[in-house]
Amino acid sequence: MTVDNFLEFFNFNNSIQSYEKINYDGTKIPKYALEEVIDEPGNKEYNYYSYNFKTGNYNMRRLYWNEGIFTHYLYHQKRDELQEMLNDGSLYKTIMQQVIDTDKKIDDTVKKLENSNNDIQLAKRNNDIEKYKKLLNNLRLIVREDVYKNMVFV
Repeated sequence: MTVDNFLEFFNFNNSIQSYEKINYDGTKIPKYALEEVIDEPGNKEYNYYSYNFKTGNYNMRRLYWNEGIFTHYLYHQKRDELQEMLNDGSLYKTIMQQVIDTDKKIDDTVKKLENSNNDIQLAKRNNDIEKYKKLLNNLRLIVREDVYKNMVFV
């Protein structure tokens, strides 16, 4: 994304920006920025921008799904930590590592619970794929909520 496009479309009022600025034709632009965007159906997404010195443009990444959950938490609950990560350029890497670690915890927990859940094992033995998938997805949702609540959002 060109700097001109960034300046045209970026919502400075609904964002957090790094303290470090870059001089672009007399205008101070942020080296890193995170913008909260609310789309048509009312869903929140986050756009992460980082200035690329090699190209003179911004790299943009849209953070939604699991990345968005953690970003939303930082944006609204841990703003000082978010600001620090923006300032030192580690925000995207931290979010992605957190998502990888959390997904692994969820997968490991679901695997353990799946083996001890009688209903899931019965559906599996009876080759009832539809019921098995429903039970497994339900278990995953419960575990996901628990992992985020007790391990991520602390």
